[in-house]
Amino acid sequence: MLIVQKVLVKELKSFSKVFLAGFLVLVASASFIYSAVPGQINYQGTVTDSNGNPYTQPGYFKFAITNFDDSVRYWTNDGTQLFTSNPPDAYTSTTVVNGIFSITLGNTNHLPEGSMIEIPETVFSRNPATYLKVWFCTTTGGTYEFLSPLQQLVSAPYAPVARKIDSDRIGI
Repeated sequence: MLIVQKVLVKELKSFSKVFLAGFLVLVASASFIYSAVPGQINYQGTVTDSNGNPYTQPGYFKFAITNFDDSVRYWTNDGTQLFTSNPPDAYTSTTVVNGIFSITLGNTNHLPEGSMIEIPETVFSRNPATYLKVWFCTTTGGTYEFLSPLQQLVSAPYAPVARKIDSDRIGI
């Protein structure tokens, strides 16, 4: 009987350790999944000159996420001009090759420093229809031209599924 009890106690201790380790991995995974959504969006666009030729040089851009007619601004690349129709104060730059540029909106590492702030989750959770407004200039001190039309931001394939998951359902 004593041997059986010792084996049982040993098995319970072993099971407890495995259970505890599994539980900790589950909690850590849920926390990681919950916090892993960045406030960033990849965006690719095109720029041509007045003759329709693809532009190839450094490009200077300003961005805003707005409603359908730009009467409400939810985000701008530098956090300024939220309550006006003016472009944001700061520009961010990227290379344009054969008229194509690619940028990660909300990436705080863009140059120049301070030209881009992260996109808050509330921009999309509180506003079902959002549009991107883009301004472009060939020099840092020039006049920024609006690249029309506004581009509606639509969900990525995983987003409708992610929207259904809330913190109550996963216990966070």
